[in-house]
Amino acid sequence: MAPASLIGDVEIIVVIDKDANLEDIDPDTLAEVRGVVIAQAIVNFRERRSDASLEHSWQVAAGWTGVFVAFCTVLIIIFRFALHHTDRRVQSWVQLVEEKTGKLAETDVLVTVLRLTLWMIAFSLFFLALYYYLSQVLFSFPATRGFAAILLRVFTEPVLELGSSFVEEIPSFVALGVIFFLTRYLLKIVRLLFQNIELGVIEISGFEQDWTWPTFRIVRAVMVICSIVIAYPYIPGSGSDAFQGMTIFLGVILSLGSSSVMGNLLSGLIVIYRRGVNRGDIIEIDGYTGRVESVLVLETTLRTPRSELVSIPNSRLLNANLTNYSQPGASEGVILSTRVGIGYEEPQLKIEAMLLESASRTPGLKASPEAFVLRSELADFAVVYELLVCPASIEAMPKLRSNLHANILDVFNEEKVQIMTPAYDRDPDEPKIAPVEPKAV
Repeated sequence: MAPASLIGDVEIIVVIDKDANLEDIDPDTLAEVRGVVIAQAIVNFRERRSDASLEHSWQVAAGWTGVFVAFCTVLIIIFRFALHHTDRRVQSWVQLVEEKTGKLAETDVLVTVLRLTLWMIAFSLFFLALYYYLSQVLFSFPATRGFAAILLRVFTEPVLELGSSFVEEIPSFVALGVIFFLTRYLLKIVRLLFQNIELGVIEISGFEQDWTWPTFRIVRAVMVICSIVIAYPYIPGSGSDAFQGMTIFLGVILSLGSSSVMGNLLSGLIVIYRRGVNRGDIIEIDGYTGRVESVLVLETTLRTPRSELVSIPNSRLLNANLTNYSQPGASEGVILSTRVGIGYEEPQLKIEAMLLESASRTPGLKASPEAFVLRSELADFAVVYELLVCPASIEAMPKLRSNLHANILDVFNEEKVQIMTPAYDRDPDEPKIAPVEPKAV
């Protein structure tokens, strides 16, 4: 018969030979040891549920309750102080900004964001304290100790694992910090170099001044990309399948959505370094005429005479017909032209003289080279005459063109010659001639 452990006359455990062999101990001794352990467990169970033990548990729970109430009180005091202090600091900061810039700051938005941030921090601390308070109170009573252990394990173990992982990744964070600050320092040096190039302190043969900042942006982008490539292995989780999958997904999205961006980027580089368009040039493209305000890597902006800011993709600059009035020929400068269609019955020399008279009445034109007229086209119902003039300045070409057209209308009305542009159907019974307006004295 196998040895047994007894409590009184009640048999509570039986030890067989296999149990003794596993423990490498005599069966009687093993039965006696196990009986002692069980007896002690029963004694402990009864003691924890005794009146004295329950009274101690209530005292511990009351102590934790006091600590929790004190923590909440301190949290409320600090929270109110932070709200009041934040409002005062924001008001003073906003007043300082308005005095220096003369612009109204969005005070309500700033205060709302800061208040929301403080509320989130306060609620997070409160719920964290409440979680551990309930865990400790439940752990004080034997009947709820198992539930408290589960409650602590649900939150504490992930936090401990996260903390352990953070400690293990400290060398990687240090490496990332070194790469970040080194890259930032090198970018400052490069920026200083290009600032000196722009100011003329550093001169590079063949390097145009307009290339300074576009080249800096290219160098900066290359340096940032190289830094990201170097820092990638040190990013926590970079070797995981999830991180690599996300990287592949982002790469696919960028490759699918960046074709037009890359086209504009390459076009911008061609526009910048080919110097077909420079800042300050007056150009005409896609029906827009204006002064170039900026030539960026992806777009070029124009300021029209109506003070409109027009953004044109750089790929359009390469594919569209572009007229640059600021880069004329070697000697004569830019030439402004306008066309009119006149019937075949009108003498050529008369029409030519009328157009030249219109040019002579228009202020702002150069005397040399003189205005001249071309017979541009023999159309179905009219001869197309083209008047070419040389403006003294290209700054006000839209106004100059308007004045030239007004003078052409006046001269042709005075001579009662009908302009048949842009369309002609048949000869009217009466010529379409506007009355001559008297000139202001």
